[in-house]
Amino acid sequence: IRPKQLPDKRDAVYLAMTIDAWWPAAITRFAGFRPIGTVGYFLQVLDDDVPDTPLFHRGVCVSARDGYMAEHRELWSDDGRLLAINDQMIAIIA
Repeated sequence: IRPKQLPDKRDAVYLAMTIDAWWPAAITRFAGFRPIGTVGYFLQVLDDDVPDTPLFHRGVCVSARDGYMAEHRELWSDDGRLLAINDQMIAIIA
C-alpha cells in the first residue's frame, strides 16, 4: 500500500492513516455493499521509521457474527520490519 503522493513526513500519523486505508477483510464475503462503522480502534506503532517504499498491508477478519466484525491489521516494511498493528471492532449496519 502506498498513496499516490508520498508525504514528506512519514510518522505515526502516516501509519494510522495507511493501516486504515483498505476495506475490512470480511467485506469480500458480502453479497453487496453494506454500511459499516468502526466502534473500536486500537493502534500500536512499533517502529515509526517508515521507508519511502510501498508497505505490505495484512488484514484478517478474526471473527464476524451478530452484526460485528473483529479485524486485525498489520503494516510491514519492505525490509521485514513490523511497523504497526491495528485491531478494530466494526459494526455491520442493517
